[in-house]
Formats: sequence, C-alpha cells, structure tokens
Amino acid sequence: MEPGVADHTASSYRNQKIFQDRHFSAQETTLKALCDAREWQEAQIQLQPNIRARPMEDKNPNLAFTCRSDAAWKSDSRVAGGAWSFYNNQGGLMTSYSQTFSSVISPLVEEGLALRQAMEHAVSLGFGSMIFETDSKQLVAAITENQGVSDLHGILLDITLLSGLFTSSLFRFCHRDTLFLEDGLAKQALRAHVT
Repeated sequence: MEPGVADHTASSYRNQKIFQDRHFSAQETTLKALCDAREWQEAQIQLQPNIRARPMEDKNPNLAFTCRSDAAWKSDSRVAGGAWSFYNNQGGLMTSYSQTFSSVISPLVEEGLALRQAMEHAVSLGFGSMIFETDSKQLVAAITENQGVSDLHGILLDITLLSGLFTSSLFRFCHRDTLFLEDGLAKQALRAHVT
C-alpha cells in the first residue's frame, strides 16, 4: 500500500473522530485503507500516458488550428516567461498570450509549462483539431515517443489528459526562427516579472 493512501485514510478517520465523534474499529480502518489503496492503483493504471490516442494523421491537418509556444528562463531566480499564439488554418495570427512561472527547475520544464498552458487555453477557447509546435526537440520526443523524463512527469501527464480533449492533436518541432513572436513575448513576460 502506498504510504500516502494509508496516511489519508488515517487522517480521514481521525477527523471524523474529532469533529463528528465517530469511532471506527481497527478492522474498519484496515478495510477502508485497502479499498483506498486499490482505487489509487487503478487510477494510476488508467493515467498511463497515451498521447497517440487521437492522431492527426487520421484527420485533415489543413483544417486544424496551430498553436506555437516558447519560453524564456532565468536560472538564478528560477522564473520563466512563457508565450503562445494561435494561428488559423491559413497561417494567419489570431491572438497571442504570455504568462510567468515560478520555481522552474530547467529549460525543458519551462517549455513544458508553456505548452501545457497553451493547451489549457486552446481547450477553453473550444478548439477541436490542433497542431502544437515548439522548438524543443526533447519535449516533442518526450510527448510523441513516450520518452520518460523525470522532471516532466506531471507535466507530461497533464499534456496527455489535455490532448484527449481535442478531436485530434499533433505535436511537432519547429525551427526557432518560426517562433520570433512567441520568443519575444516570453522574454518580455520574464523581464516584466524580474523587474
């Protein structure tokens, strides 16, 4: 059993005893802990990354919107600026956004955070088919080839879950020159936060 599950069960029963004056036998507590552990394990199995569930190859990529994301990072303060833009299927710029992130441990994590935020934004705007572009080959490989990167574990899990909310999605590398707008916005967000 995972230690966190047992702690959660004990804490739950302790709270019920203190605040509701309810008492549980050792057998009831053990049974509840086992049930919680089983639920936790089943949830972990269901959340295994499977980004390729809805591939773009089955759809017409010419009908998809494109989202380009980039990030800038300051190693000494561990602050990052992220930016993303949405383009229509003719390549015309629709809108751009930026945000700062704190406690960022690496450039790869900053790129992952910017992409995840862009995906959340695309979901909130109701986009269906999406092409996500970034200049981080390592991030694209981690997503599309399920390459485990410990720093990105939680972010990759979020990206996996978010990708299931689109009718189709594609993640691909693009050259840094393509991201001049997003790069500038990310650096601007970082400078604004640092100053």
